[in-house]
Amino acid sequence: MADEPTATAVAGTFRFQCSSCHKVHVGSPSVAYRFPDHYAQLTDEERKTIGTAQSDFCQVGDDYFIRTLLEVPIIGASAPFV
Repeated sequence: MADEPTATAVAGTFRFQCSSCHKVHVGSPSVAYRFPDHYAQLTDEERKTIGTAQSDFCQVGDDYFIRTLLEVPIIGASAPFV
């Protein structure tokens, strides 16, 4: 039986300024988008006529989007990447 591959991961620690609260945080930053690409690419006029967007729900014509969070565990980190 062949040796099993092994992986070593070291969680990175970052200093970053939060775009929501504008404070500097230490840790792994999360990635988030305000709107789905479908909505972000609409013109202002299209947003008024075929689009609606709220904090967790968005609709563009017959397409519906619900904001979700995916937690990805990081080896060696106390908190997941979100």
